[in-house]
This record gives sequence, structure tokens and C-alpha cells, in this order.
Amino acid sequence: MERKKIIVGKKKKKEKKINVFRLILYFAIIFVILYFGIQMVRMVFIYAELSNEYKKTQSEFESLKKKLNAIEKERDMIKKMLEEKGVTIKNGKINYNYVHKPSKEQLQRAKQLAEQYGLIYKNRRHLKTNNIYFVVEKNLTVKVKKDDFEFFFHPSIVKIRMKNFISDKKDYLLNNMELKGNEIVLDLTFGLGSEALLISSQLNEGKLIGLEGSFPIYFVVKESIKYYPYKIKWLKEAQKKIEIINDNYKRFIRKQKDKSYDIIYCDPMFENPVFESSALNPLRRFAVYDELEPSDIEEMKRVAKDKVIIKAHVKDSIWDKYKFDKIDGSKNSGVFYGVIYLK
Repeated sequence: MERKKIIVGKKKKKEKKINVFRLILYFAIIFVILYFGIQMVRMVFIYAELSNEYKKTQSEFESLKKKLNAIEKERDMIKKMLEEKGVTIKNGKINYNYVHKPSKEQLQRAKQLAEQYGLIYKNRRHLKTNNIYFVVEKNLTVKVKKDDFEFFFHPSIVKIRMKNFISDKKDYLLNNMELKGNEIVLDLTFGLGSEALLISSQLNEGKLIGLEGSFPIYFVVKESIKYYPYKIKWLKEAQKKIEIINDNYKRFIRKQKDKSYDIIYCDPMFENPVFESSALNPLRRFAVYDELEPSDIEEMKRVAKDKVIIKAHVKDSIWDKYKFDKIDGSKNSGVFYGVIYLK
């Protein structure tokens, strides 16, 4: 009988087989996790971007909403103004039925002005002309018209200038005038009278005399400044201290006696106009464009007691023609004041 041999020693390890299916499954799970992780990060960025775009859109919407409200207010204001002038808009059509129905006061004032100034009175219903003509408004102010163009009196930006002056005591004209309140000021170039109102507001016991060489401007401003419906008290009080004369300043100044006025102010039309100044653009058609000469300034010095102030654009030639004691103004606007001290 054969005996079985027993061999003592280490058993051979069985070689492990790679499970391909399980490996593919692992890789698939890892891929899915990475994919969705990347997509989540991408979605976070997209959400942040969309959130910013939404905020930006919301801000633009609010801005447009404010602009729309402002436009609606302006529309209502224009509508009210047109209705005051007798113009109504119905179903998209302009109705002028009430334009030629002046009040009794309008008729009386128009006839009185025509007689006073040697003009011809006509009812607008029968008016046919290519020339300029003057119109008495419902508030009894006067405007000049020609075709679609019209020029009328309004206080312009003087309200803003006064507001700034009250808040920080800064206004190039008023600061250089150094008014005490009892002066007699001669404004050689009155125009719309905006700066004249500003000056006269500081004259408690004084007076401002304004010259205007253009008859249409003179007539409109003189016959409107006292009738304008001011809503601010200081403007209403300021106009009471103003006297307006229709004359050319070059001729007028040479007829005045020595030391007749405390301060003389001259603001001729700029050689380099600031067309952005919308308040002055309608006035340009009727303005006097006499060039200021050194001889004119010498006459002003003869007639003034305290000082002479000239307003001009920084590019105008007067700065090369005449030497001033002081030049003060705004570099942003290019408007400067030349001051000549006489004391």
C-alpha cells in the first residue's frame, strides 16, 4: 500500500482577476459625480450673472420710470400752458377755437399800448402779415411773433443763481459788485433782464436803470416784467426797482454827466456765442451786435463813481484790447467779468 506524501510549505496565492464591469461602473459613477458637480458650479455662476443682469435691468427700469414720470409732468405742464393760451388738443387734433377770444383786459391793454407806442392795433383773427407783430397774452404780458418764431419775457436762470448765492454766497457778478444796497446801477445791455433782477434784489434803497437798444426786446421786456406772474417774492420786489430805457448804450453813455452812476455794468453780445444758452437763443434774432471798444469803456469810467464791470466770453477780443484791474469768472462756462476800480 502506497503512502501519500505530505508536503509542508506555503500555499500558492490564487491570482485575482480584474472585474472589468465593476471598474467601468466606478468610472461611470465618478464621471457622473464630476459632471454634475461641474454643472452645479456652472449654474451658480450663471445664477450670479443673471442676478446681476436682473438688478441692472431693474435699475434701468426704475430710471426709465422716473424719466417717464418727468416726461408726463412736462406734458401736463405744456398742456396746461397751451390751454392757458387757448389751444386745446382733442383726438390728436389741435383746436384753436379759443385763441382769438381775448379778454376785455387784453383788448384794452393792446389798444392802449398801440396808442402809447405809435403802433397799429389789429385783431389776430384778421391779421395777415409776414412781418413781426406783438401779442398781448392773457396774463397781460407781451410777446413778439413772426411765423412760427416767438420771443417772450421770462426770468431765465436767475432763480437758480439766487438759490446758489443764498446757499454759498457765490456769484461772480454779485461778488464783484460788492453792493451795499443804496447804489444807482446802470445796466447798459438789459436784454431779458435776468442779471438786472439779480442785481436789483440786492438794492434795498437803490435803483437799477437798464438800457436796451433793440425795440422789440425793449418793448416785450418792459411791458412784461411788471405783469409776469412771479411765484417768488424777491423777484416781484426786485422788478419794482428797475427802470428800462430804449436807447443805444454807445450813444446814451456819451450824453451822461461825469460820475452820474455808482456802478456801470455792460454785457454786450459775445463775439463767441454760447449757443447752449437756450434762454438767450430766441433773443439773438433781435439783439444789437455793436462791438465794445476801449473808447466805450473810457466813457463808462467817466460816468461811473465806484467801478465798471464788463462781461465777455474768454475768447472775445476785449481782453486783448483793454487791461482790467481784475478778471474773474468760470473756466467751465468760459464767461468772465472784467472789473475796473475807480476809487
